[in-house]
Amino acid sequence: MLFRSHAARSQSRDREVLATGQIVGFYEETLIDAQGRRREWLTTKVPIIGDLGEVSHIVTAGYEVSDLKRAEREVREREQQIRSLLESSPIGVTMTRRDGSLKFWNARYLEYVNRLTTKPIEKIDVRDFYRNPGDREAVIAELKQNGKVRDIEIECVDMQGDPLWVSSSLDQIEFEGERVTLGWFYEVTDRKSTRLNSSHGYISYGVF
Repeated sequence: MLFRSHAARSQSRDREVLATGQIVGFYEETLIDAQGRRREWLTTKVPIIGDLGEVSHIVTAGYEVSDLKRAEREVREREQQIRSLLESSPIGVTMTRRDGSLKFWNARYLEYVNRLTTKPIEKIDVRDFYRNPGDREAVIAELKQNGKVRDIEIECVDMQGDPLWVSSSLDQIEFEGERVTLGWFYEVTDRKSTRLNSSHGYISYGVF
């Protein structure tokens, strides 16, 4: 059994095939089986041309995609749950594309960004935050080699030119159909300053 809206759409496509004599590509429709369950299908319609060149019959063919659609919905639901958890995290969280643009950030990370730049967060490139731009390449190299980075300390520079140190852990994940780097950040500037001040004047900048 077709939903009324889908039945009307199917009839409309029949008329389209009759009028044009052309195949109608795959489209989605929902049926109800004998047990009252929703079944989702990809359907196509193909004209059969008679001896006089007119459409004499229409062949409707399709295959069921209920399991695929269910899996897609479950993935979307899990991703939404992940987003909600990350958005409320007290630790800064980002998802970064390979080109340095951000796919996701939470409120705590935005607090850090507002200390580093006046640019809208949608337009920032995280590579600009490193005091030593080569540090990010070193981080990416370790990420590629090991698939993760744990508790690496990164030196950034705030808008006053002062150091802002963050400890970061990174993982490569697939999220919403895109390969991204999931990053967790928390500030360690005070701890780092204490450590550096106790090192008898020897200061090393970069990624540790």
